[in-house]
Amino acid sequence: MKQCARTDPASAPGVGFAGASRPQESTALRSGTFARVAHFAHVLALGLLSLVGACKRHAPPAVAQRDLDAIAAHDAAVEAPRDSAVIQSDAEITRWSSPSMAEGLARACDFRPPGIDEDDSGEAPLGFLRCDNRLIEQSCSFDPCTEHTDTPCRRECLATCDGCSTRCRTDCGGCQSRCTDDACRRQCAQVTGACLDACVAPVDTCVTAVCTQRDIACRQREGALFQSQCAGHCRRCSAECERLSLRPQGEPNNCVARCLSRGRHCTEEQRQVCVWQGPTWPSQD
Repeated sequence: MKQCARTDPASAPGVGFAGASRPQESTALRSGTFARVAHFAHVLALGLLSLVGACKRHAPPAVAQRDLDAIAAHDAAVEAPRDSAVIQSDAEITRWSSPSMAEGLARACDFRPPGIDEDDSGEAPLGFLRCDNRLIEQSCSFDPCTEHTDTPCRRECLATCDGCSTRCRTDCGGCQSRCTDDACRRQCAQVTGACLDACVAPVDTCVTAVCTQRDIACRQREGALFQSQCAGHCRRCSAECERLSLRPQGEPNNCVARCLSRGRHCTEEQRQVCVWQGPTWPSQD
């Protein structure tokens, strides 16, 4: 009987190599992978430690308090309004188009310099730049020409100047809205200053030439009527009340008003003129 030869799997070609080496290969792969992961983790840790160290070495130094105070003072000086300094440095301001005024108008079309309005003491060094300068004069006594002619005329002068100034500032806003740099805004301000000057300049002429002439004409007309119609009765009543010692010093005299009301020679306004101005009106004697 033929014997079959038994083959040892470990010595068989191919089979013995595969069967014996697979467990060893798996263990080696796992060992290599772990080593690579450990190496990568080590490198990453070293990198993080280096980064932290670099941050610590390059941290910004602490700012001293005196440096902070200096920065704050500089910012305040830059942002503080310069109106007062501008005005105080320019003693030759006589018009809106002066350099100081133009600089203010370049910053804001509604610019009004310090000193243009009355302060607590009633002083306004730059009041001549206002439309209402010298326009309305207050009077404690009744005067028909002041009441009905001069004051309304001055108000017309004021309204004309105010309307003109409003248009100047409105045009300034439109001009500056199209600007992209300071040079353009300064040009707009120069035009606005000249425009405001043209509004304010005629005010004095309006008051002195127009209103004063109207007042003179009124006094000539109304004075002639008063002298012809009422002055004689005013003298008589004033003398009568003086004799009766019923006229308080410096105050309207009800005695004179009652005396004049007994006749029809004087109008109501003429009686007031007699009480407040006396029988010589419009003369100042």
